[in-house]
Amino acid sequence: MSALTAAPVAAPRLTSRSRASRSAPRRAARTTAAAAAASAPSDCTFYKYHGLGNDFILVDNRDSPLPKLTSAESSKLCDRNFGIGGDGVIFACPPSNAGEDFSMRIYNSDGAPQVFPLIFSLPDF
Repeated sequence: MSALTAAPVAAPRLTSRSRASRSAPRRAARTTAAAAAASAPSDCTFYKYHGLGNDFILVDNRDSPLPKLTSAESSKLCDRNFGIGGDGVIFACPPSNAGEDFSMRIYNSDGAPQVFPLIFSLPDF
């Protein structure tokens, strides 16, 4: 059994409902969540991986060298109160060189890009 598990997750659908019994801070939080959901692309399929106390959102981005999400959108998805929650977003991008299976771009939970590129080749089985 692996320490790393994956489960497909649908894009979040956050809605705003108004109730007179709710306090003003809660109404503001719902409005913020609805704005975050409205700014995220609707056709972005992702998976959430977790293991050893960390969790990351993985986006299959092999069809484009540029990430499907901006750093601001990635930060909103990583928000544990109004988004999916995660330590960062990993984009599986097309390979940079021949012989590679894919390359990766990583945005931290604050939206800052990772400072070093990670390039992996999967072993042939």
